[in-house]
Amino acid sequence: KKQAEQVEEFYRACFSHPAVRAITWWDFSDFGAWQGVAAGLVRKDLSPKPAYLVLDRLINKEWTTNLEGKTDSDGNFSFRGFHGKYRVTVTVSGVSKTTDMHLSDGGKNRLEARS
Repeated sequence: KKQAEQVEEFYRACFSHPAVRAITWWDFSDFGAWQGVAAGLVRKDLSPKPAYLVLDRLINKEWTTNLEGKTDSDGNFSFRGFHGKYRVTVTVSGVSKTTDMHLSDGGKNRLEARS
C-alpha cells in the first residue's frame, strides 16, 4: 500500500513537470529483483501489486484523452489534450475517414479534413 502511495505521488510530480520526458523503472517483477528487494510493480507470481494498479489507472484512465464533438461554424474543432498519438475519425458529408495524428509539445498540432 505504501509503495502505491509513493508511486502515485512520484509519477504525478514527474508527469506535471515539463522537463520530464521519461521514467525508467527497474525490476518490473519482484522475481529476481536486485538484492531480493520487493520493488517490482508485480509480485513474484506476476500478480499485480497496488502500485501497478495505480499506474494503470493514471496512464490508461486519468491521463488519457477520449472525446468527440462537432466543428464550429468555421469548421474548426479545438481541444486540449495530452501529448501523444491520437486516432481521429472525421466525418464530412456522410463520409468518414480515420487517421492518426501526433499531438506534440511545440508542434503544428493541426489536422485538416476536406470533403
